[in-house]
Amino acid sequence: MHGMTAMQPTTHAQELVALRYGRPVPDLLREMHLSRGMSQVAIAAELGLSRQTVAMWLREHGVRRGAAS
Repeated sequence: MHGMTAMQPTTHAQELVALRYGRPVPDLLREMHLSRGMSQVAIAAELGLSRQTVAMWLREHGVRRGAAS
């Protein structure tokens, strides 16, 4: 991850997800939740996280349906 400032996650879990998917967590969440219409439960299942963690990350990164992206 050296030299990849766009992928600076805020937690170790976010770092692991970003490394696994090769994308910053906010971008991944926007695609899954907004573009693909996935629920928090579906995102959690795909990423191997709890629904509560997904909900927290969505809030932290300002990813909301109906919000300007």
